[in-house]
Amino acid sequence: RRERIEHMEAETLAAAGARASSAFDEAKDDLRVAAKRLAWMHRALLPAVSLVLAGVLIAIGYWRFVEGRKEFNPDVFTAPTNAGWTIALGVGIGVVGFVFARFVSGMAKQPVWSNLRGGAAQAVGAALLGLALVVGEFVQLAGSDVVQRALVVAFPIAMMVGGAEIVLNFLLNLYRPRKPGEYARPALDSRFLGFIAAPDRIAESISEALNYQFGFDVSSSWFYRLLSRWAITLTLIGLVTIWAMTAMVVVKPNERALRLRMGELVGQPLESGAHFKLPWPFESVMRADATGIRTIGDEAGSLASLPLNEEESGLWVRQTEYQEEFVIVRPTGGTDRDWALVSIEVPLHYSVADLRKWEEFAEPESRASVLRAVAKRQIMSYLTTRSVDDILGRARAEVSAELTQRIGEAFDALGPGGQGAGVEIVFTAIEKVRPPVETAAAFEKVVASRQERVRDVERARAAETERLSQAVGSVELAREVIEAVGELNDLRGSGADEGTIIEKTEAIERLIRSGGGNAAATLHQARADRWALHMAARARAKEFMGQREAAAAAPVIYAAREYLSALNEVLRESRVYIVPGGTDVEVRSNLEEKEELGSTLDQRSLNEEEGAGQ
Repeated sequence: RRERIEHMEAETLAAAGARASSAFDEAKDDLRVAAKRLAWMHRALLPAVSLVLAGVLIAIGYWRFVEGRKEFNPDVFTAPTNAGWTIALGVGIGVVGFVFARFVSGMAKQPVWSNLRGGAAQAVGAALLGLALVVGEFVQLAGSDVVQRALVVAFPIAMMVGGAEIVLNFLLNLYRPRKPGEYARPALDSRFLGFIAAPDRIAESISEALNYQFGFDVSSSWFYRLLSRWAITLTLIGLVTIWAMTAMVVVKPNERALRLRMGELVGQPLESGAHFKLPWPFESVMRADATGIRTIGDEAGSLASLPLNEEESGLWVRQTEYQEEFVIVRPTGGTDRDWALVSIEVPLHYSVADLRKWEEFAEPESRASVLRAVAKRQIMSYLTTRSVDDILGRARAEVSAELTQRIGEAFDALGPGGQGAGVEIVFTAIEKVRPPVETAAAFEKVVASRQERVRDVERARAAETERLSQAVGSVELAREVIEAVGELNDLRGSGADEGTIIEKTEAIERLIRSGGGNAAATLHQARADRWALHMAARARAKEFMGQREAAAAAPVIYAAREYLSALNEVLRESRVYIVPGGTDVEVRSNLEEKEELGSTLDQRSLNEEEGAGQ
């Protein structure tokens, strides 16, 4: 206002001819004190205030976010106790903040008051937070604290986002071009909250966009004017319709639902289909999958019995990455003081039969752990009465059936007043059993010894087949030969006649020769050797008979021929020297020849020297 008064005074002086004065002409800028102050406020004060506000919002928002993130956990969150004060405070902040924001945003439509838009935006932000507090309390009264837990982190996030928007506006103002005399929009003026503070601006923006798209003034048409006139009414009707639809609930075929009236259970569980109730937040519905199969882990009997991958095999000797827990059972043939340890896997599959009992049984996050503890206790107490052979052997089905009955009875005794947990056991059985890993070596020794025995037997059979096949030709023929030899031995022991024994022997020889093995080759070789010996002996006998007849017919000729034949045989490889008689002959021999030849020559030299001497 002062800058405007100062400006009008300057215009009056200029009109009165004061501009002609050189003194006023030189000091006119010094006289604009209010204008300089106003420019300094837009140039420095508003940006500084905006940055300080952004820093405060981001710092407090981050601090509250770190602290509130812990409260988001349902186990840690503590619901507010003064619900009435919270609702009153939220309604007060929401109503006052929204009315104030609307009033100030209306004033900000005047160019001289345009800076009021920043305050209107911050006021509507406070109004939204107050409305959120009210909604959270009503949802809490309906039986759920999810909104209140979300607000613990939503408020700090909103503060940090608001601070970040102020910083972004400040940076954009540095580079945004402006006309001379035009001041930048303050950075603390939130664009998003400004639309909420002045929703009519949203309608103006939409109408301008429609006019641009369709090429004519849509906002001037009767339909647009009618729609804009009844927009608030139609919106309220839509909101009321949506709120009224919360009075109807549809339960799926696999679900059962409970009605909660201000957090208290009302009536019986709702079956599948459409049902009516009081609208939200007076009544809400809690659904649960009643027909689906649920599983209490895969290790109701032992924490150590976790399922393996499909590619892996559950070997006893396999070391696990977790600490094994074992169940005590009785050993086979042991006394009352003897015990054995096994690790078993007993999956428990169940379904919810009575939803009301299931909800009253225990807290939602602890139901599975309670059922698992009860099932494990029944398993451990029952298996101490059974032997290890019952669990590892054929009695496993009987043991599984007894376990199912005992666990079902234990579940029926749970809940307030022993009304039961409201569950029905679908399946439970002992699937895998394994002793401690340390005992695997003893079992492997037994298996290894059996495998070695089988290996030795197979090797013996292979050697038997190989040797019998080599000897006779085939295993079947060898067995026939062995059987025939046994019969031959029985005939010899019983004193049978020689002809029967010879006939049986020839039959055995024919069997052996028919196979073509080593035994047949030996028989054939023996027959050939016998025939050669026989014929050689017969030839010598014939030769001797002929020599007798020749000696009888001409004894002198026979003797001479035999003498010459023997001499020829002796001297066949000897050297013979023919010399004239009646002369002295000196024979020199080369003793470097073969030993046999040298010996013969030496002997012959001696004989020749003796003959010469004679």
